[in-house]
Amino acid sequence: MNLNFQFDGNMSREVLESYLSRAVTASSLYLTDTLEDDLRLIKRLGVKFIGRASGIWYLTEDDAEHFAKSRALAEAVHAQDPEIILQACVFEIVTKQMETQKIPAYVFEAFGKPVEDRCFCWNDARMLTEDGRVAWNCEPGRHPGKCGDMPDLNRDEARMWFYYRATQYIDCGYEALHMGQVHLYTAEDKGLKKTYELFGMIRDYAAKHARRHKVLLDAHTHGVSVNGKLLLDYHAMPFTRAPLEHYEGQRLVLVREGFCEGGENPNGWYGE
Repeated sequence: MNLNFQFDGNMSREVLESYLSRAVTASSLYLTDTLEDDLRLIKRLGVKFIGRASGIWYLTEDDAEHFAKSRALAEAVHAQDPEIILQACVFEIVTKQMETQKIPAYVFEAFGKPVEDRCFCWNDARMLTEDGRVAWNCEPGRHPGKCGDMPDLNRDEARMWFYYRATQYIDCGYEALHMGQVHLYTAEDKGLKKTYELFGMIRDYAAKHARRHKVLLDAHTHGVSVNGKLLLDYHAMPFTRAPLEHYEGQRLVLVREGFCEGGENPNGWYGE
């Protein structure tokens, strides 16, 4: 396979497959205290895509600090190799701590709303039942004193939160975003119309502000198609478990790698 890492704006299938063939996962690399060694290994291996390099589950540090660290990593990596794509994560969780973050004016403007002087509202972003109860708590009891719930992308506040975090990472130099458990937080968005619109807004922002006018989106899914158009650039879980046979009380399965939804890729070409 001849590898090609050249793009600006839309990405050809050849370039996308080239990047994914040289991909590694390095979770929370922005927190590393061995950056010199990490960069040496990245160079030696010929890595071109670094997955989960930044991202935060509970908001355990100030956003300004988090994004400053994320930007510093991107600058160090790209100083060594400007072709590398760094990925950040926008996870399937909203926490009470989000109420400490002011909503930037550009976020209100992107959603066609009057600019307000306020922080994000946790209660307006999380998934609730019709009677106002929490629909889905993330990892209840696992982290005492911390509270996190499933966001609901059917609600404006959740979409604004996702947009804010995605655009901040793009501004830090990240050209890929892992969007977490997409089938969970979109459960109330019938037909995925609002999700499709949101992801389009993120791509539009990248077209103007990203290093090479492009951001790749993926999530934990076998594929999501909206009217024949794929929601994501590639899928982070492209396999399925097909029942094979029963043997001595055990159910065997066959894992078929590469099995995922087909459709028109966001880059304009068709994937089987």
